[in-house]
Amino acid sequence: METVLLVMYLTKRCFKMYYFNNELNKFDILKIPEEQHQSIKGLPVSEVGLLVAPGATGKSMFVLNLILASCGLTYNHLIEKPVKTLYVSLEDRLEDIQRRLYAYKKALNISETTLQETELDFKIIENKSTERLIEKGVNQKDNKFFQELNSIISDGKYELVIIDTLIKSYTGFEENNNADMAMVLSHFNNMAIDNQCSVLLLHHTNKGAIGQNADINQSISRGASSLVDNSRFVLSLSKNEYDTGIICQSIKTNFSAPTRCEYMRAYKGALICEESEHELVA
Repeated sequence: METVLLVMYLTKRCFKMYYFNNELNKFDILKIPEEQHQSIKGLPVSEVGLLVAPGATGKSMFVLNLILASCGLTYNHLIEKPVKTLYVSLEDRLEDIQRRLYAYKKALNISETTLQETELDFKIIENKSTERLIEKGVNQKDNKFFQELNSIISDGKYELVIIDTLIKSYTGFEENNNADMAMVLSHFNNMAIDNQCSVLLLHHTNKGAIGQNADINQSISRGASSLVDNSRFVLSLSKNEYDTGIICQSIKTNFSAPTRCEYMRAYKGALICEESEHELVA
């Protein structure tokens, strides 16, 4: 009987140590917190964020602006310091992305000398196959696609990982099911924690968020509300009044003040920041 009780006690201890292996107590009040590292303004490492927009708004062009700003080639109001960035395209071919990059080269007059003088680089990879990063009923450790991406992030020590788009990243889960979408985001959250990076997921808005007069709030994301609930940072993109550019604004920020900035269209759709950043009253 004593042996059985000892085994039960040790089993209980093992489970406790496995699931809850960190804690705070009253003396932690006295400790000075470590500085929070954010890959982009409002999105810390080890966290997951969403960027939502209607189709044909300019998500891809905005993301390329963000990537170029991350290595100092242009200005983006979300970039406060250089960030090593990985862009994972599950929707567009590299040839199409390269054309958009060339549009930025023309719009910003980027030269080879400028590139040589820029220390930080970015990487863009694509996979348009029918395989998915997350598959219902399949352990992520057995998902070779997911594990390969994890290895790329780990080996490259990327601070910001952008997944384009969320809908192309999983299979077997119902977009309008809260439990399903919470599970999908938990896998990306594990990716962020394991690699000490931020993960930004590109997603579409619902039909009610399309149009000039659409109300921009936390309910604009398409699908289950748990997508926004389980994201610590949510950005929206919308066309400006005359469709000459886009407006980027934060609709959920757990770690910074809300922001809003307008980007004007330049050469072949390249987006250039036209306004200074505005701090909004929360």
